[in-house]
Amino acid sequence: MKHLAKWLASCWVCAAAYPALLPAVDRFVALGGGNVAPYTNWAGAATSIQAAIDASSSGDCIWVSNGTYVSSGPATNASMLYIDKAITLRSWSGAAATIIDGGYPLVTNRCLCISNASAVVEGFTIRNGCASGGPSSGFGGGVYVAVGGTMRNCLIAGNRADSAGGGVYFAISGALVNCTIVTNIAGGTGGGLAVGSNATVRNCIVYFNSGSPANWHTNLTASISYTCASPLPPGTGNTDSDPQLASISSTNVHLSAGSPCINTGLSESWMYSSCDLDGQERVMRQRVDIGVDEYTRVWYVAPAPAGSDTYPGSASFPWATIQYAVTNASVGHDDMILVAGGEYVENIIFPSTGPTGLVVRGGYRASDWAWSPADCPTVIRAANSANHVITLSSPSHTLASLVIGGGNCGIYNSISMNTRFGVYECAVTNNSSHGILINGTKCALSARNCLIAGNGGDGIRFVVDNSPYGSPIYNCTIAGNGGDGIFMNYLTVGVDVRNCIITGNGGYGLRQNPVNSHNWMTVAYSDIYGNALGAMCTRVADDKINVSTGVVSCVPQFVASGDYCLSASSACVDRGEDLSLAGVTMDIQGKRRLGAFDQGCCESDYSAPARLAQVYVDAAASDDLGDGSSWATAKKTIGSGLAAAATGGTCYVAGGTYDEQIFMPGSVTLAGTNRNAVIVSCTGTFHNVTIAENDSVVRGISTRGGNRGIDITGDRARVSDCILSGHAYGVGHISQRAVVENCLITSNST
Repeated sequence: MKHLAKWLASCWVCAAAYPALLPAVDRFVALGGGNVAPYTNWAGAATSIQAAIDASSSGDCIWVSNGTYVSSGPATNASMLYIDKAITLRSWSGAAATIIDGGYPLVTNRCLCISNASAVVEGFTIRNGCASGGPSSGFGGGVYVAVGGTMRNCLIAGNRADSAGGGVYFAISGALVNCTIVTNIAGGTGGGLAVGSNATVRNCIVYFNSGSPANWHTNLTASISYTCASPLPPGTGNTDSDPQLASISSTNVHLSAGSPCINTGLSESWMYSSCDLDGQERVMRQRVDIGVDEYTRVWYVAPAPAGSDTYPGSASFPWATIQYAVTNASVGHDDMILVAGGEYVENIIFPSTGPTGLVVRGGYRASDWAWSPADCPTVIRAANSANHVITLSSPSHTLASLVIGGGNCGIYNSISMNTRFGVYECAVTNNSSHGILINGTKCALSARNCLIAGNGGDGIRFVVDNSPYGSPIYNCTIAGNGGDGIFMNYLTVGVDVRNCIITGNGGYGLRQNPVNSHNWMTVAYSDIYGNALGAMCTRVADDKINVSTGVVSCVPQFVASGDYCLSASSACVDRGEDLSLAGVTMDIQGKRRLGAFDQGCCESDYSAPARLAQVYVDAAASDDLGDGSSWATAKKTIGSGLAAAATGGTCYVAGGTYDEQIFMPGSVTLAGTNRNAVIVSCTGTFHNVTIAENDSVVRGISTRGGNRGIDITGDRARVSDCILSGHAYGVGHISQRAVVENCLITSNST
């Protein structure tokens, strides 16, 4: 991965030069891989898919890189690939880029046989398979499902079988979800699909095949729903209308405008971490589309001279300015605008009467429109620095993979209607005012994998009333802004901060207007550290920042100043929550998030550093870069010490004044050496010590200032031998089965 400092520097300086817990082990396949077993990284990736399958165990996931994998000879069970394990076989970039080719007519075998009920195959084109020999001869030219198993997001086209199921044959159960099955041939029944026993078919297109019947056939019960097939299958949500594919002859199975398959499928939670035919988001509107493709009308933009606003905006003849594209895209079609790498000097305004629901995605290579944001950054620099770089005046737009800077605000939203806009994998930097300003009423923000840094005002600022929607802010790094990391003014509710790093800002990390009420925020699995005025500020009368699980306040240990990639020793590595079902599948540069998630916008290649049973903290230490394993290498702040402690461990704190807000991990003990000498001072309107997790222990410290000395919402917490003074409340909330004992609680105002 490119370090962000170098990447951002290349964006601004050289832009004009451009024309859930995952499976136990991840294994990799690439045509150019090193072919070194057990294939657990890209450098040693297997060069054949079957080799990775053979090396896998139950629960593993095999990631297959782009390319065409062709059969060259006899195969097991008359199949090119044979899966008899509970594994997931998944393409890296979608079915259009990752092809399993059975090799017919040079080779006669089917492409794939699945013989395990828990196996999942996702995101491939299955083509040129032929079933005419071996066990179950003549059944399932593309895929033979022997015992269960699931196929999803696949294109199954151009296969043949002597008997039944030219595309797919289900012998005993199994599932087919969001697949397109076309141009397959069977000598007998079910040219596209044949079911010998129970099977589930959902959100699929089964059309334009040849057989008797041509498209689908079942001998026993099958559940078919939300599927486009002819003749009309019984079941919920089915249609026999022409799916209106772009082209059958070239297997261009993209949906055309007006297709009955658009926005008519059944959405499921797994889809939000999945991709369609082209590697794009699987669900773009209210409901998933039927088939392998998620419909969008696509327009193209590239810098001059490759682009011109006199061109038609096609891949071969792209427009030159993003402004022209957003003004002239189709109204009401949720169009996508693909923007090639390079620099665009313009202030962009989305017209109030123009298209809605646009997706503007940068990071493409103009020569072939391959997506490569790390190598082809799309930079939008304000033409007039007094104005905002991007102004959203119409609803429901999405900005993705853009570098935005040099204006007043980076992104300014002025819409006043029930809507939410998305900012994904963007860097919003070097603007004189706020990074993102939400100024319209009843409008919310969804942000993920963003870097919001070096802006003169707040990183993200909510002005008034986003009440109809929540505002998820996931895996963002908000750093070095002149104001607060995130500021909420009035009626800002449902802001959900997860897996974020909020550090080095000139105000608070998270701030609610201390005068206005009716704000509400949740923060979890995030690092809030080193902000000038403190981690959090809330209204004393009705505290509405809900600190949940996994919050720390420790030095993030970026690789360098201004470079927001994590170093190997960072406590933020592997400390995040699995948000794949919420759509967080990559980082800011397009790198997949595999295994345990890191906090922040940048996913590292490291494993979490070992945590210690005993950690030492001393205010006299020079910084937090010591490992904390002894007094000689002590951490400087309590937050960094707690982040380094293992479950069941103890963080010992020497005498001194610690000006910080502390968030206790679960099952960790904070032990001051002397309650009169270890002083946790907090001048803001939040709490000195927040205990939101279970089985935390705090003893031997004094707290001064702050709204609440200690706030306890976690279960079975124990606070002993402490002095809590000079607060609005000595102890705020105190949860069931929490114990506060042998403490002096004095001189608190409420």
